[in-house]
Amino acid sequence: MQLSKERMRILASLAVTIIIALALLLTLTLKKAPQRSPQPSPKPAEGKWYIQFSVKNQVSTAYTEEPGASVAASGKGYFVGSIAVHPRYPVNSGGSPLEPII
Repeated sequence: MQLSKERMRILASLAVTIIIALALLLTLTLKKAPQRSPQPSPKPAEGKWYIQFSVKNQVSTAYTEEPGASVAASGKGYFVGSIAVHPRYPVNSGGSPLEPII
């Protein structure tokens, strides 16, 4: 059975079209495999603030400064016998400087 050149071209183009369609269908089918999403990293536990006393009955810290040193936060110079009272909780963590340890 002899096919004409025109029919051979039609069959060849149809075969190529079917092969391309099957390849595309297989690619789309296999590409849709479920991909695991990355799990979020666990949040580190927040530390708790606490005060640990290493000196018994300490109520304040006394500073001594050499003569000619820069002024203190109060605007006055340090002197022998200057006293500092520390806040109960650190100020940068929400503590108030008006609530001293003592």
